[in-house]
Amino acid sequence: MTASENTLASGKFFRFWSAANEPRAVVLISHGLGEHSGRYEHVAAALTADNLDVYAPDHIGHGKSPGKPAYIDRFSDLTSGVSELRDHIRRHHAGLPVILIGHSMGGLIAIRLALGAHADYAGLILTGPLLGQPEAPSRLQVMLLRVLSVLAPKVKAIEIDASAVSRDPAVVSDYIADPLVHHDNIPARTVVSLFDETAQVMNEASSLQLPVLLLHGAEDKLTSVTASEAFFEKLGSSDKKITVYDGVFHELFNEPEQDSILQTCSEWINARL
Repeated sequence: MTASENTLASGKFFRFWSAANEPRAVVLISHGLGEHSGRYEHVAAALTADNLDVYAPDHIGHGKSPGKPAYIDRFSDLTSGVSELRDHIRRHHAGLPVILIGHSMGGLIAIRLALGAHADYAGLILTGPLLGQPEAPSRLQVMLLRVLSVLAPKVKAIEIDASAVSRDPAVVSDYIADPLVHHDNIPARTVVSLFDETAQVMNEASSLQLPVLLLHGAEDKLTSVTASEAFFEKLGSSDKKITVYDGVFHELFNEPEQDSILQTCSEWINARL
């Protein structure tokens, strides 16, 4: 595997990991809220070993990309960056199928992209997608967030609990120490934008026809397993599979079972190439 870094015309940052041999396909990874593409190097290592080239952007306001930390004015600010990288892949890997992997917020981004451009992707893998919260906010909390998103959009609203990321203490320690991870609370405008998008993709799930593999940890305290199951049932795809892993936390690729989970993803991709 050879790793490189680059920026798109918009200034957004991305990483590229190339397979040692001629690639059979390209994987595009969309990371979660507050993190960055560099946390997926071990995922890229597993996929490139299977002759798959891998790209991963830093979303706007994340990692090495421009923007206010973890702040998005509208959800399309997130999808536009990934679409720009998809165009880059089209120019540099003409004819190769592209598999889209989305984790958490990145899963929500991936769903929106797949809904809008079926022809661009050969399959969709979602890990702990942000389709709801384990404990939904009250109506009063949502109302307050909506008011804040208009009057004080950058005010700090919701905190991400680092201890809920993984059962592996080393992963949690690295997450906390990582200077490219956003450790402050998430702005109100970002939270409301994500809330609104989850409701929209739930309503549109039946129109999603791509092959879908959905993986979720049963002990995920950051995104809702129940919401993932409801989304899965609504999917219009005839090629869909869901697995809920007992005892597993939010970041499936950073849990003790990661090797098995990555193998599952590789086998699923291989079966669809």
